Amino acid sequence: MTKAPKKQHKQLLKAAVLIFSVLFTLYTACSTVLVGYYLGQFFGRAEREEHTGYLGFDDLKVYYDCDTVSFLSGNNTLRGYVWGNSNDKGLIVFAHGLGGGAEDYTAVIKYFLDNGWRVFAYDGTGSCDSGGRGTVGLAQSLLDLDAALSYCESSAVLSSLPKAVMGHSWGGYAAAAVLSSGHDIAASVSFSGYELPIDMLSEFASRAVGSVPAFLIYPFLWLYNTAAFGSQSAVSAVDAINTSGTPIMIIHGENDKTVSPTGAGIIAHSDSITSQSAKLVTVPNRGHNDIFFSDRAIKYVNDKNEEYKALYQQYGGEIPDNQLDEFYAGVDRSAASALDIALFKQINDFLEQEIR
Repeated sequence: MTKAPKKQHKQLLKAAVLIFSVLFTLYTACSTVLVGYYLGQFFGRAEREEHTGYLGFDDLKVYYDCDTVSFLSGNNTLRGYVWGNSNDKGLIVFAHGLGGGAEDYTAVIKYFLDNGWRVFAYDGTGSCDSGGRGTVGLAQSLLDLDAALSYCESSAVLSSLPKAVMGHSWGGYAAAAVLSSGHDIAASVSFSGYELPIDMLSEFASRAVGSVPAFLIYPFLWLYNTAAFGSQSAVSAVDAINTSGTPIMIIHGENDKTVSPTGAGIIAHSDSITSQSAKLVTVPNRGHNDIFFSDRAIKYVNDKNEEYKALYQQYGGEIPDNQLDEFYAGVDRSAASALDIALFKQINDFLEQEIR
């Protein structure tokens, strides 16, 4: 058999290199643009909902006083809310989840106020009443909680109280990761938190586009996260828990479909948690956002959601404002916001044991 001339081999090699270069350039350009665009949308501003069926700050003001404060996180001014100025058991600094704000956790805040704690909650970057064009990314919650704790330490009143941190999801990551930031934190409670921002981004991507496309765009997810946060992009919640030794409760719903308890969740890394001060709690029959609530509250909300769906279908997706107002006026916000008291008693007992 006659061998192909060397010149032909070189031409084929050049063609192959050219094709590969073109394809790689297209892959890189398209991935960069698409990842940047979609993450920019995903991490846009989180505004307060016009209607809600849950308790809000106006309900809380009936029972407790609130001081509204402001502090900086990077270049953005964040709005904070100090509740229960006569409570002196300790200060709980609360970090909310992505896409919402502090007011979404009114029932949780009220529970701890009722049990003698002072609570400092705040709207994170790009959320509700705080500044910022968007929420930036999954590591932003750590920067915001670090800034909130620095504000508390600068306050003559708040700095005199022993401090605990608490957070959910976006804030659940922060409540664990901030333990390595050098603040004097007596205890932490992390609901539904993720271990590493990049792992959570990858899990989101796999769920959205499938595991193979998510694998292909992983370098660009990493690049986005690193470009946005630098050295703070890779703070491990587990490492912070282990190195600090701060007592922490890590709470996760077994049916969580947002932050997987067997994937990106902190609780999925239980074998790597060496701190003897960490308590892991898996809540049966609970997902991501219903982890706080009682069975009765969940049933009530599900029933109301069915009523809403019927109304939505009746008006072809365009519910008149007066009908919408009437619907929400008929919602029992206290019933919808009833907490899982057994779980919260466990949390309160844990905090009281660690903060004396």
